[in-house]
Amino acid sequence: MQTTILSEEQAKSFKKKFSENTFVPIDDFVRWALYDSKIGYYRKSKVRVGKSSKTDFYTSSSFTEIWPRLIVESCINL
Repeated sequence: MQTTILSEEQAKSFKKKFSENTFVPIDDFVRWALYDSKIGYYRKSKVRVGKSSKTDFYTSSSFTEIWPRLIVESCINL
């Protein structure tokens, strides 16, 4: 599985935002990571959901053909 590699822009943004802190509150970190105007996850224009190497994750609606079979099989095995 590929790991996340910080870009120089992300590292600079993190340092600017949090360098004065002795610790980073989780809510501040999440807000920064998701919504920062330059590096925030949700500020980037991209497709996030679906079955593709360029997307980040699947949802049940991303693979509607197999989802019902997985649910039934899981219920039987439980």
